[in-house]
Amino acid sequence: MLDRDGTLIRHIPYLIKKEDVVFTQGLFETISVAKEIGYRFGLVTNQSVIGRQIASREQVNSVNEFILDTIREETGATFDFVKMCPHIPTDGCRCRKPKIGMIQDEIRSGDITLGESIMVGDQVSDVVFACNAGIIPILFDGSHYVESCSPKPRYTVGSMMELTALLKDLNS
Repeated sequence: MLDRDGTLIRHIPYLIKKEDVVFTQGLFETISVAKEIGYRFGLVTNQSVIGRQIASREQVNSVNEFILDTIREETGATFDFVKMCPHIPTDGCRCRKPKIGMIQDEIRSGDITLGESIMVGDQVSDVVFACNAGIIPILFDGSHYVESCSPKPRYTVGSMMELTALLKDLNS
């Protein structure tokens, strides 16, 4: 599983236009290698821009579709699921990371293999989400969070190149 903002793409607060999307350097190579290894992909993202009424669900879905279409065009990889929490942090919903409501159906159906699946994200909430779900957490480009992160990520990588090397090592 992959987080969107700060992982697949550069984090731009309240992103609502696909024209503003900037893909993370090395993303397409990493996705290509992960696909060759046999990884499947899912997108799990908090998008409070909807709950804050800055953007509509349709606008955010359009950005997500652009991201996934571009990844597919560049790598041939498709995403098995896209899960998005539209709520603001104070809503107390069950789906906002670090809670695992967004993926409970995939866990129940067996689409996510606990203990073997990984979550790559750039925030403490991504690490806690992965731990809460029983998924291996990889903190991407978030080494400044490691000290405050509890539980700690299993792995920390600073670039897509490092993530690619880690994925190869995990599958050798």
